[in-house]
Amino acid sequence: MERLLQGPLSDAMTHVGQLAMLRRLAGAPVPPENFIVADIEGARLGPDQADPVSPDVAWPEAPSTWVPPSRKR
Repeated sequence: MERLLQGPLSDAMTHVGQLAMLRRLAGAPVPPENFIVADIEGARLGPDQADPVSPDVAWPEAPSTWVPPSRKR
């Protein structure tokens, strides 16, 4: 178990962090989301992503077109 945590899992988490950082630097940060209630489907991996389900109300780095779901009505 220890080798799994120190090897492939650790490497995967490092790459996830790197991708998140690169997206932020490119002006397309990953929206904050509660992934327990997120609408995640394997068939929808491209630009047709669902809107964030329950992101934070305050998101200083949000794109100018982003509107919190609580304000969408």
